[in-house]
Formats: sequence, structure tokens, C-alpha cells
Amino acid sequence: MTEGGTFAETPYVFIVESDPDVMYRLSEALKGRDFRVMGLMGGEDLEKSVIRELPDFIVVDIQLTAGDGHQILNQIRSDEKTKHIRIIALTTEEDEDRLWAEGADVILKKPLSPKLLLDALDDLLKKK
Repeated sequence: MTEGGTFAETPYVFIVESDPDVMYRLSEALKGRDFRVMGLMGGEDLEKSVIRELPDFIVVDIQLTAGDGHQILNQIRSDEKTKHIRIIALTTEEDEDRLWAEGADVILKKPLSPKLLLDALDDLLKKK
């Protein structure tokens, strides 16, 4: 995403997911649709990577084993450089009200199919 908030020609997606199998499935599906993808397990380097790379979208597992998805969401929304990034929150819990309040653009329930994620990304791209 450019600093002006418009999407790059090839949308760039960060997938923050603690399950390597889920990350692989989602990454492969997105790459098959010409998205650029970076998979991250969470942790301290995430914030630096987001600021350095400025992806168009972040898909974040809220129940990360190495970190807190809510904290990640709040950090992205509170930083002037990153608050424009579209966030898709993946959750198994009934915490939708909290996720909307924290600034999620889309909330998807896990387990999810790659097609559901692709549909959500397509919808967000149409709203640019």
C-alpha cells in the first residue's frame, strides 16, 4: 500500500498465524491468485516488519501461541504509519464485538477455507 492509502498493483499480504499448516495453505492460495505474501509467526519482529514493508493487508490469528493478536491489532491501529492497513482477524472465540472495537476490517471464524479468505480480500479490494 502506498503512503496515500492506495493499493499496489500486486496486493501485499502479511499472514500472522501460529499454525504452520494453516499458514502454508492460506499462503499458497493467495500466491495462486497473484498476491505477494509474507508469513509471520508473530512476536517482536512483527511491528518492525509491518512498518518497514507496509503491506496492504494483515491477516492475523487472534489466538497466537507466540503473542497476542489483540495487542497486534491495537498496535497497528494506534500507529500513524500503519493505521490505514486493512486487517482480517481470524478467531475461534466469540470476541467479535471486541475485534470490531479494536479496528478489524473483517472477522473470519476458524477453521476457514482459503476461498473464504480470498473472498474477503476481493471484497476489501473492491472497496478501495
